[in-house]
Amino acid sequence: MLLPIGVDYETGRAPVATRLLIAANVLVALAVLALRLRSGDDFVVARVFPSVGLRQDRPDLLSAFSALFLHADWWHLAINMIVLGMFGPPVEDRIGGVRFAAFFVAGGITAEAFDLTLTASQPAGITMGASGAVAALLGAFVLFFPRSNLRLWYALPIPISPAHVLRGTLRVPAWPLILFWFGAAVGAALTGGGTGGEVANCGHVGGFIFGLAVARGSTIVLRSRRRAAAGAPGGGVGSASRLQAADAARSRVERLMDDHGKLAAWGEYERFAALFPESALRLQYQLGLGRILQRRGELEAASSALRRVADHYAEDDRAAEALYMLGRIAAELRDTEGARGLLTRVLSDYAATPWAEAASFELSQLEEGERPQ
Repeated sequence: MLLPIGVDYETGRAPVATRLLIAANVLVALAVLALRLRSGDDFVVARVFPSVGLRQDRPDLLSAFSALFLHADWWHLAINMIVLGMFGPPVEDRIGGVRFAAFFVAGGITAEAFDLTLTASQPAGITMGASGAVAALLGAFVLFFPRSNLRLWYALPIPISPAHVLRGTLRVPAWPLILFWFGAAVGAALTGGGTGGEVANCGHVGGFIFGLAVARGSTIVLRSRRRAAAGAPGGGVGSASRLQAADAARSRVERLMDDHGKLAAWGEYERFAALFPESALRLQYQLGLGRILQRRGELEAASSALRRVADHYAEDDRAAEALYMLGRIAAELRDTEGARGLLTRVLSDYAATPWAEAASFELSQLEEGERPQ
């Protein structure tokens, strides 16, 4: 038996949008269950809320949106939410929480429209489920993270000893499995007239293509903006060339982090930091690297990474976290004065952030002669 349990990716922040989308789907499912149990009618939702669920004979935007949060059964819900929970955080980390939520909704509605267009000649029915949006997520993931690995849990019974089962985890490239699934969806759509029974295969195909297109478009736009910034007037030919070189090196490091995790890109990051001391990775990458290094106890390396956050992103409130972590590192290294200065900076420059209260507590510990643990 093989079960997917995650992807090899370490996000720089909590995947809030992914968790909220999962929570919304689960809460809607529980509300539908409560209505059915109370009324004893399996079709009570369609009777009470006739605009819920996308109908081929009455397509509209509200119905298309509501269909994203309705599922045919618990298995349908569970599979979609597991895939969303596994592949959502990396994509959210790449594009941001608000954009991710918008992408999820747009991907789902596009998939529904694709399915309705290609199955217009078939008998009218109700389309529901987040599968189209999840398919869009897979399309974006495979383009954003082509070298990411999928973690699988396996359990293999040993024939010579029926009581013994060999268990463990293994890592396999994610993209072949995703493309195999996409190929199967295309095949089912072509041979099954688009529906494949009760499965909207055309919607899966449309959602996946939408995800690919959005990921490709965002990559092109980002590269264009970086090239424009590198070639902006005012810096001279030499400075423009250096900006371009720094941009290329930064992109290389961040691509490695996306595909193999932040620690796997440490060697490339060290080269980037040595060659371009005036530059930094994008905030989520730079801060995420500092967090991981501190958790691993590599304090000098963590301090170096976090200082770039404090220096290059001082106007962002997340710089307060970097300063707070730097203060704790200094305290652990027995640099009491340095720790006091860093923590005091959090109180003075970022008083409105949650890190100010944490810094105040650490300062009181220092005053009592206690080192943060």
